[in-house]
Amino acid sequence: LIALIAFVSLGIHAQTLKDFKSDNCSLWPDGTFRDPYKWADCCRMHDASYWMGGTQKERYEADDELLRCVWKEQPFNAIIMRFGVWIGGTAYLDT
Repeated sequence: LIALIAFVSLGIHAQTLKDFKSDNCSLWPDGTFRDPYKWADCCRMHDASYWMGGTQKERYEADDELLRCVWKEQPFNAIIMRFGVWIGGTAYLDT
């Protein structure tokens, strides 16, 4: 009975949407030395997409949108960031 209650309560908790928070570009600079927040908006939009959740296809679309957004400002960083979210953006990590 205890295991069943725990299982049900975990399932209900998993369906509860937490408040949105963003640290901009997690573990990566938000911009350049001259413009410290140059692509921070791109990262916040990406964080919001992940926060809302969705399908694997929607995840890849959010990652591609991050790439396009940052690419306008800094193509090299865009490629590295796209690779980083591909590795670190899995649902199996609490990121």
